[in-house]
Amino acid sequence: MRFVGQLLLQAQQDSKAIEAVEAKLSKLALTMNQSAKAAAAFQAQSQKLKDLQEQISFQNAITGITLLGAALTKVGSGLASVFVSAAQQAIEFEKRMAGIKTLVASQGMDLGKLSMSVRDLAVAYGQDLNTQAAAAYQALSSGARNAAETIDLLTVSNKLARGGMSDSFSSMESLTTLLNAFSMNMSDAETVADKMFNTVDYGKISIYQLTKYIGYVAGSAGQGGLAMDEMFAAIAAGTRSIGNG
Repeated sequence: MRFVGQLLLQAQQDSKAIEAVEAKLSKLALTMNQSAKAAAAFQAQSQKLKDLQEQISFQNAITGITLLGAALTKVGSGLASVFVSAAQQAIEFEKRMAGIKTLVASQGMDLGKLSMSVRDLAVAYGQDLNTQAAAAYQALSSGARNAAETIDLLTVSNKLARGGMSDSFSSMESLTTLLNAFSMNMSDAETVADKMFNTVDYGKISIYQLTKYIGYVAGSAGQGGLAMDEMFAAIAAGTRSIGNG
């Protein structure tokens, strides 16, 4: 009987141990089930996040392409305008050079050299190309005898224009007016330009004003027997007096 009792006791203990193991297994299964659900939920959220990122990237790409297209369209339009403007300027320049060719047709002038110098001077002094060509025409129509003399006159007129914030054509017009009014040689252009700068220094007048109005007084002064220095001295004194008054 004692032996049977021991067996029963052992059986009860084993049964309790099995129940304890089963309880642990059940708890473990529950934990694993919860973990699986959590993992599935995490995976689902990760997928949503990935989808959202892809959507944002796609939208950004579309926006970027749209902006790029607009920018390229704008640049293209700007480039087209530049090309059109350059083409128009080139056509106008050729017309002006053709006018010069007509003016000096019988002189055998080297127009290729003159054309290149006109372009170079426009770049060197930051002047408009066609204004430069107009100044060259003015020099030739006012007495310049050849390409070299014309280029020298252009160089002086550009220096005068840059020093007085004027343009090469206005400067050329005033220079040739003075040279002809006082019966001077075209080679005296630089001397005349220096006298103009001195007048600005001593008087209260700008090169721009002087080149604009000198034509109104130069002819009368020359015809009246007044020397150029006397004329410029009178202009300087007169403008200084007005300025101080």
